[in-house]
Amino acid sequence: MREPLNERRKNMILKAYYAMDNENKGSVSIEAIKKNFNPDKYKEYVSGMTSTIEPFQSFLDNFPKITSSDSQISQSDFIQFHEDVSLSIAEDNSFVSLIESVWNVIEKDNFMEENQAVTKILNELRETLKSTVKKPHLEEEMRKIFNAFDSSEKQFLTIHDIEHMLTKLKYPIEKKFLHLIFKHIDKNRSAAIEFNEFANYLRE
Repeated sequence: MREPLNERRKNMILKAYYAMDNENKGSVSIEAIKKNFNPDKYKEYVSGMTSTIEPFQSFLDNFPKITSSDSQISQSDFIQFHEDVSLSIAEDNSFVSLIESVWNVIEKDNFMEENQAVTKILNELRETLKSTVKKPHLEEEMRKIFNAFDSSEKQFLTIHDIEHMLTKLKYPIEKKFLHLIFKHIDKNRSAAIEFNEFANYLRE
């Protein structure tokens, strides 16, 4: 009988999963997983992988329910896969390092450093956005900024819109910080940044 995951390991697996499941659907798309997946780091940790096997495909092969590019991976299947991986890794630190490097997330032990980094990014991004208009304190000017990134006129911004925003502004950040920035602005946790939330962020 296998031992259950300890709290530290399970928290790391969930942290990696929630970074992709931004809308709390309980399942994530292949596209979302691929964006966070680090193939080089995965290949380092998988014994017996030959150079002819593409790392991401090797990962997907562990999920028999995946039959097309539209398939989803559930939270329970994601946890189950990492439970199996966990069996072969004796040290907690090694397992945490694996999750961090393969899924581009960081453990909560680094909360202070993580929080400082996010605060710095939020402050710099705010000033960059405000610099794109002449009078950023006016609501109509804030609306111009918002609309510039709401390209499909949804009246809200998704995490993909924020990612596009950062690319357009030439402000690269590590993917592990993207969901933290999004959650800071999305105060009502609706998985969508509405104009009022965006304006309040600019006013901070």
